[in-house]
Amino acid sequence: MMEIRVANPNDAVSIGRIHVETWRSTYEGIIPSDFLESLSYEQRADFWRDLISDPDATGFIYVADHAEDGVVGFASGGPIRDDNPDYEGELFAIYVIEDYQHEGIGHQLFVKAIVIHHLHPGKIPEECVQNPLYRLRLLLGIDRIS
Repeated sequence: MMEIRVANPNDAVSIGRIHVETWRSTYEGIIPSDFLESLSYEQRADFWRDLISDPDATGFIYVADHAEDGVVGFASGGPIRDDNPDYEGELFAIYVIEDYQHEGIGHQLFVKAIVIHHLHPGKIPEECVQNPLYRLRLLLGIDRIS
């Protein structure tokens, strides 16, 4: 069973691991390998812990919490970064570990964030069009930046 819930500071280690592992598997061949290898679980966990614990943070983080395997994915977002008056915020990231991809978890995180926060789904930088999950982003209605 999978629960989509608000992240708490205890999730930071899992979120950091997911962030690093998904970047390494997804962006291999797109982003230089020395950069991907330099990513640190500890630094990412510290980053997410600080963000989750910040009482002044204006964003949100949801996790996909599997009953047996723990946190297997997350989504983050916050205030919209352009002047679009139709949306209150923007979805910045969705990451799901490779073993749980293609099971609808990313979609569940996406829907939770979009519905609750009335978000703009974000845009894809041109260099990320080569990403294997680009098709998913198109299906979800996320724009491409030229």
